Amino acid sequence: MTIKFELNDAGDSAYNNVTMEGRISRKGQRAQKLNCNKEERVPPANTYTANSETEKICEAIVSDFVRRFQGKYPESQFHNRLLIMAENEFGVSKCVCSTLKPTLLPYPSIHDSTECSHFVAHYLDYEPLKDPCQPPTLLPSPSQVLKWGVGDCFDLSIVLASFLTGAGYDAYVVYGTAPKWICDRDRSVQKSSFHENESPHTTEEQRNITKTLKELRSMIDENKPCGGDHKNRTVIDTQICVDTKDNIESGAVDPLHGKRIHCWILIKSNLRCPTGSTDYYIEPSTGHHFLPSSCPYQSIHAIWNSKNYWMNTRGKNNIQNVSLTVDVGWEAIFFNKDKENCQNNGDGCRMPFDPPSSWVHQLTISEDSFNFKYPCEGRRVVLYEKHKVELFSEGAQKHGIDKRVTMFEDKQMLCPVQCVEYFGKLRKDSLSMRVKLLQSHCFHELYSPLNQYSIKEWIALSGEVRLIKFHSKGRSDSLSSSTEKFGKRIVHTYEERRDRLSQRIIYLVWVEEIKAKMKKRLVIPSGDGAQNAIVTKIMYVCNFELWDV
Repeated sequence: MTIKFELNDAGDSAYNNVTMEGRISRKGQRAQKLNCNKEERVPPANTYTANSETEKICEAIVSDFVRRFQGKYPESQFHNRLLIMAENEFGVSKCVCSTLKPTLLPYPSIHDSTECSHFVAHYLDYEPLKDPCQPPTLLPSPSQVLKWGVGDCFDLSIVLASFLTGAGYDAYVVYGTAPKWICDRDRSVQKSSFHENESPHTTEEQRNITKTLKELRSMIDENKPCGGDHKNRTVIDTQICVDTKDNIESGAVDPLHGKRIHCWILIKSNLRCPTGSTDYYIEPSTGHHFLPSSCPYQSIHAIWNSKNYWMNTRGKNNIQNVSLTVDVGWEAIFFNKDKENCQNNGDGCRMPFDPPSSWVHQLTISEDSFNFKYPCEGRRVVLYEKHKVELFSEGAQKHGIDKRVTMFEDKQMLCPVQCVEYFGKLRKDSLSMRVKLLQSHCFHELYSPLNQYSIKEWIALSGEVRLIKFHSKGRSDSLSSSTEKFGKRIVHTYEERRDRLSQRIIYLVWVEEIKAKMKKRLVIPSGDGAQNAIVTKIMYVCNFELWDV
């Protein structure tokens, strides 16, 4: 058996297709290496290296359909883009319908389409097609794609469709055209928005943090008691989502506009979907969901699942109509025996036939690989417009960071403005989130109630002020907050103490200012560094009466 995979991934301009991350197509090299190292590889099953009698009949039916399709629609522009049979990683021609392998993974957390699509997009690296205007001639098995950990849009779509079909969804692989930013996974042109569980909302948390710091500084400067309660905080999620075409800025004119081949997923509403839901598309390279009425895709050439293959016969934009019936421009290759997925269309010579069963082994992902989320480096970096999102596998970052989002004020990402870090359960201090305003040199930390000192929030303005809020019921002294103006004053606020103590205000002076009078004075650390301050006065507030000490 001769393997004819090309190794040259550069040279002709048509093959210089590069993603935003700088990846180019290496699928041919991976397949060539797989077939060259015959001594090291595990011998493949017969289904991978040969065709059964049913598959040979399928190939004959496909050849006859292609001949009739070209004669029936001679004006169609899709003749040179038909993708029904494709070679697998061992050079054997297989029907794309049988390349799907419906699989239910033993991880309930990704049985939902949203979680499953994001898992596949992060678990597998994405690379572009070798020729942006032609479908791939090599379509490896989804099991091999999972072993490689990388694939193009067709590879990722087949893997995702296999998982979604196994989870009960009516999933289809869609082959058509898409804009350049979709094909190259270029999210730098997308206008981002914070959202929680795919629901956009305003960045109220950022405004509250800035407002709190300004109020804290002004109150201390005016010698007013501090430690007010700032409620109504909204924890922010820093994933980025784009749902409509309106979020995309118009860029330079693409010379291949309308010609770039792409592959994605169609989910048709069934009992597995929520009541009242409609059909929607899934972009396998990012995991984003789109409604047909607002998706960025341009046209559809063909759609298939494990039961049949439908061709677009009208050659026009049919993104919004995916009913898969003859009267709206869809023609099925196979006349299924149950007649549920195909219409005969009055062609009495067609023999009832179902595509052969999948030739792919059962898809598996080990528990360690599933928990690691981002294989190889344990890290994913996503670039948006003025945003950089870093995702980390659990335990891959020594400080326990799960996700970091850095916001910039310029599109070149040279001047950072804000950084938001999310922490996992491995942190011993129970720190859950840290927001840093880089230009004003301040930070805001949020803690879970399980930390040792019952800290709730920690807000600091470098070199000037610090505010610490506590869960007062978790402390023996009922301390609610501690506000410190470095070298000036410390205000402790209490709640529901039996001795009715409400506040304790400690006035300070830097050691350097009264070195000559340091004898028999109380010295305490103050500020961010190793500086010390001398206590000059302590004032207690209790039942609206003041005692000076």
